Amino acid sequence: MLLADYLQQWMETYKAGTVRVVTYKKYRRTLELVNELLPRATMNDDGLNRFTYQWFINTLGERYCHATITDIHRCLHACLKDALYDKMLTRDPAYGVRLGGLPAPERVKYLQPDELARLIADLDLSMAVDMGIYVAAKTGLRFAELLGLTRADFNPEAGTITVNKTLDYKRFESDGTRFTPTKNTSSVRTIRLDSATADLMREWVRTAPDDVPLFAWGGNFNETWNSRLRWHCRNACVPEVTMHVLRHTHGSVLIANGMSIQSVSRRLGHANTITTQRVYLHLLRNLEAKDNQLLEAAMAA
Repeated sequence: MLLADYLQQWMETYKAGTVRVVTYKKYRRTLELVNELLPRATMNDDGLNRFTYQWFINTLGERYCHATITDIHRCLHACLKDALYDKMLTRDPAYGVRLGGLPAPERVKYLQPDELARLIADLDLSMAVDMGIYVAAKTGLRFAELLGLTRADFNPEAGTITVNKTLDYKRFESDGTRFTPTKNTSSVRTIRLDSATADLMREWVRTAPDDVPLFAWGGNFNETWNSRLRWHCRNACVPEVTMHVLRHTHGSVLIANGMSIQSVSRRLGHANTITTQRVYLHLLRNLEAKDNQLLEAAMAA
């Protein structure tokens, strides 16, 4: 049996309908690459061995960065582990594989506070997309969480937003699918807004219909929003960033102003504080240096 045929059957049997749409796209992309580079590889030790697998990975490494190579390897290796269990293979062809890849391009991880202020000043808050960008910067919501907000999720008396669902924006336009669960249980949370944002939200939801995404505007795709955001970045003369960078910027501002890791973790909907510490390690090191100075002064006194 060909590797490509086995992978396709395995995907349709074990992954279709059981993983998120974006995850299944990774499996489909892996299948396309197997069909391209290993079209005649067979499900036996002669047709698929460590040399063959390493050649496959090395060839991909000439095209893609390390993170992409890792994703492809995980998808294919999960399939091969089942093939080992089914005794179609007697050895793991991915054993000891070396995952290379092109160096990832340098990206802006977060905006400085003055850059964020200039970006916000350039937004037209009468437009749904710009209002959505503003709320993302002020709350640190994930993109799908932002699109999933409806009128019922905003509490005007308390000035809070409750995150309890996401918009499946990758399927929204094609088959009408709307709301799906959050990324994990920790993502279900209530976020307090600053007074200015709460006032803007009260006005925004005043005429909003129930159960309709507040910021849906006909372009509910990540790249569409990122294009609009980059346009504002150029106008404001700040580094061009993505919606996800706004999330990192929000967390960075909070940590830089002394908010505890536990509070930032809960606000961002991280599964645990370890995730928060890993993402914002660079800022925590800076804060540690400041804490050491405070410690020195306190002990000297």
